[in-house]
Amino acid sequence: MADIAAKLSHGSAPNMSTINGTRSPFSAHAAYGSSLRAWCRVLLKHGGTIGVTYVPRVLAITAMIALNAPLRWLEHLRYDRRIRKAIVKDPVFILGHPRSATTHLHYVMSRDPQFAFASVYESLMPWTFLGMGRFLRNVLGKALPATRPMDNVKMTADAPKEEGVRAGVHGPGVFGHRLLFSAPAGRSVQCDRVVEG
Repeated sequence: MADIAAKLSHGSAPNMSTINGTRSPFSAHAAYGSSLRAWCRVLLKHGGTIGVTYVPRVLAITAMIALNAPLRWLEHLRYDRRIRKAIVKDPVFILGHPRSATTHLHYVMSRDPQFAFASVYESLMPWTFLGMGRFLRNVLGKALPATRPMDNVKMTADAPKEEGVRAGVHGPGVFGHRLLFSAPAGRSVQCDRVVEG
């Protein structure tokens, strides 16, 4: 993480924004599933530090959020009561330091039918995946890199996804947002909170 923060503070970014090896503003990002309110909070906090190369991506994210708003509303009307009635069994939390095999454990546990998990497409679009699951799987399947950039683990739309991504659609203090903004390295590392009120 210090490497990425250092690269960001010098104006270069890790190769995380590609589709089929080509740099693209439309590659998958946690902010695509944000609410307009949450995205506005991100822009208010970091907007003055948007790197020039990331302006197309920020515009693409903003457009996607605006287009997604009616779908979020429809999904809320259709599923909200059922979601509120759902009974969740005791959850299992996996805690650990970065690079300590927590993702591997998460992947292994996801193979056991007694556990449920949120997939990549559910995590990136938490407000619309119930009604648009098949479509989202197809779109994200094309937008995602073949492997995760940090450890070369295979990426698919149906793979398990860490909670930080789901939390990332709610506010400004998330690592994924920092890849869009050229804040100083110290500030970038300091902002690594899951949800900021």
